[in-house]
Amino acid sequence: MAINLKAEEQEGTEQYEIKKFVDLIRPEIENLGYKITTQAVLPYTNFCDKINEAGKGLDYAKGQKAYVTDALIYEPLANGDRIPLVVLEGKIRTQTTHDVITYTEKAKAHKNVFPHLRYGFIVLEAKGEKFPDFYYQHAGFDFEEVFPSNETPEQTQIRTNEFVTELTRQIKKTKEKHQRFFKSEA
Repeated sequence: MAINLKAEEQEGTEQYEIKKFVDLIRPEIENLGYKITTQAVLPYTNFCDKINEAGKGLDYAKGQKAYVTDALIYEPLANGDRIPLVVLEGKIRTQTTHDVITYTEKAKAHKNVFPHLRYGFIVLEAKGEKFPDFYYQHAGFDFEEVFPSNETPEQTQIRTNEFVTELTRQIKKTKEKHQRFFKSEA
């Protein structure tokens, strides 16, 4: 699914670090029965240009616009379709208020199309400064995690395990919400 494979192979880039992190947690996500991919394209709007005699919108595909997300956890369906469950957006080393504003707008737009979707924000290899939680409390994120660069490998492993536990909770929440919205067993 990745659309920028070259960036994912270039050490030091944001896409490289996010892919490396996704590859680290992939076995745990797949053991739960889900899939995770990087650079997933998700529609943020789906408008139509006309309605039929019953008042139903037509030609939705013409109005579909999409953003690329850093990582997507989804449920694969037997027919090849996917139910998006959790999006992860990430930064490396630091984040700015601009990053939070930009990703908040993406989260809100995606949640307009996928009302069940959960959105997380991660900072990998965080350096130097403290990362205040208040950014996230008023943003479109459902959860966040900061992975400091100065942690020992053991601390990083503990934090990663705790994050996978949080992802498991988020998946459960989104599946419950999906069922309520769409009366689906997925």
